[in-house]
Amino acid sequence: MKKSLVYVVFVAVVAFIACSKIDQPERVVNVCKLDFSGIVRGYGDALTKSSTTSWAEGDKVYMLFYKPDSTTVAGTAIYSAADGWTLSYEGNLAECVDAKCEVHYFENVESATDYIVAFNSGSVAYADLNGKYSYSKGSSASISVIATLAPKVSRIRFKGNVADTLHLIGLSSYSTYSVSNSKYSSTTVPVKLAVESDGYTPYVYGYLGDTTYRMIALVTEDNAFTRECESDILQGGDSGYMTIPTKDSYNGWKKGLYMKVCGVEFKMIPVTGDTSGFYLIGETEITKGLYNSVMELSYSGDSEYPKNGTSYRDFTNFISKLNYLTGLTFNLPTREQWLYAAAGGEHSLGFTYSGSNVAGDVAWYSANSNNDVHPVKQKSPNELGIYDMSGNVCEFVLKYQSGGYTYWLYMGGAYKSTESGVQKTSYVRDYDSSSTYYDSRNSYYDCGARLSLTLK
Repeated sequence: MKKSLVYVVFVAVVAFIACSKIDQPERVVNVCKLDFSGIVRGYGDALTKSSTTSWAEGDKVYMLFYKPDSTTVAGTAIYSAADGWTLSYEGNLAECVDAKCEVHYFENVESATDYIVAFNSGSVAYADLNGKYSYSKGSSASISVIATLAPKVSRIRFKGNVADTLHLIGLSSYSTYSVSNSKYSSTTVPVKLAVESDGYTPYVYGYLGDTTYRMIALVTEDNAFTRECESDILQGGDSGYMTIPTKDSYNGWKKGLYMKVCGVEFKMIPVTGDTSGFYLIGETEITKGLYNSVMELSYSGDSEYPKNGTSYRDFTNFISKLNYLTGLTFNLPTREQWLYAAAGGEHSLGFTYSGSNVAGDVAWYSANSNNDVHPVKQKSPNELGIYDMSGNVCEFVLKYQSGGYTYWLYMGGAYKSTESGVQKTSYVRDYDSSSTYYDSRNSYYDCGARLSLTLK
């Protein structure tokens, strides 16, 4: 009985393997010698590769050949000091003279296979998108390629004090290259850098993905700065450096982290001196313009109003999508972070409300709101330049659990609150033993939220 069962299983496996072989098309890989006249011009137009003698053992060059019928064939060429260039390609080439081909060469890649090349912030990409190749079948196939490769993106480094660390935000860089179709994918994740012994960070290779919003930002260990780049900066194969701004010398940078996501700009304010460490907090509450753009919701005429009437769960879903789009790790502030920022941080003047001893200077509340929410930034900011931490809409902070209960706090009061309810320490606490209690409800006290950001 057991032998019969084993036999049946064996037959089934053999049949499956046979079917799999029939269903999968066989790869046809052609291998031939390549006559490659390739020149690589680096940054500053420096000639880095000019003949077979300057190529290193195992160097790879990726090619995409355009056939006369407009179809393409991808190939990979590998250099050997003993045998020169050997080209491997899938498919068939047609005889031609001076036909178009793309040629790509990479340095310092993260990894590479026959199908995909993965990059990091120090990877360098060179390309010639209008190379020429000639192919002849004859008794033995021969193929020649002529190309002059140049950097595909700019590079930049930063000058500062040795061992200073910073995060560069806003520069797009290549993440992968697909060998089969010669396509690049990009990413905009922040890059962490450290100033080395020569007083500079390593070079970062990339480009400004949004040509209409030419902004890059630096978040240091205790501050944040943003700079609008002129149209002739970070173009093509540019190479250069910028000086890291400080509290005393901005050098053309603006203080704060400015970002634009889904067409909506917002600003994050640096906060120093808190026991939890350095962080950034939203200059305003999350606006309807930002929320609806990120969540792909239609809206009209109220983009500068705080997003309100929204559940805690909806705000956390929004933040998850924002993080996906930016590559950053936004969150809601903790209660302690919120209170410290509302009090003015290291610059606190001890006001009763967030930025003043007079509620009407900084807050929309029951006495002046006409029982309605108002656009952000209509009142004066607090000592850190943060708006509406008193009144307008009260704000969620991160929920927490204690004694088997889940707690939600709504900070700062709202447009319905009394004068005493919009003080910088004002809050309402709600709790339930079920973690879904508040997630299924609409907002309490017409709640909004404010972003927090910590970079490690």
